[in-house]
Amino acid sequence: MHDENSHQSKSNGHRACDPAQLSEIDEAKPNEIDVAKPNKIGKAKPSEIGEVKPKWEKVLWKKQPYPDNHTDATFLQELVIDTHVPQRCYWQVVLSSAVICQQMSTVVASVAVPMQLRIGLLSGTHVLLACVLLLVTGNLYLL
Repeated sequence: MHDENSHQSKSNGHRACDPAQLSEIDEAKPNEIDVAKPNKIGKAKPSEIGEVKPKWEKVLWKKQPYPDNHTDATFLQELVIDTHVPQRCYWQVVLSSAVICQQMSTVVASVAVPMQLRIGLLSGTHVLLACVLLLVTGNLYLL
């Protein structure tokens, strides 16, 4: 009997590769000369006929022989993270957010109170009593 794989490789004009050679090819660096590899038809691609690929550049406007999602070891070297983020005091942030919450509550109350007065769910005396109570409480707090 004779070996089909060896017959096919001889008929295509390609010789069989040693597994040790394959590991060397896989570990090749991107700027080294590529070994011509056959595509499905049996012809080598133009970019694989021993040409040296130019160095990859981080630009989008230039046509390069690399895939669109290619990155190299220098890709994140220029990355700067949070250089202008100021340090904030916790209690200053709490007080600043309290001002915003107070303004939002005022807007909601200015819409809700007249609606409830018109519907009859709230009487004028209750609104006046709540305003006086809040006025007294606020003045006591400031003293």
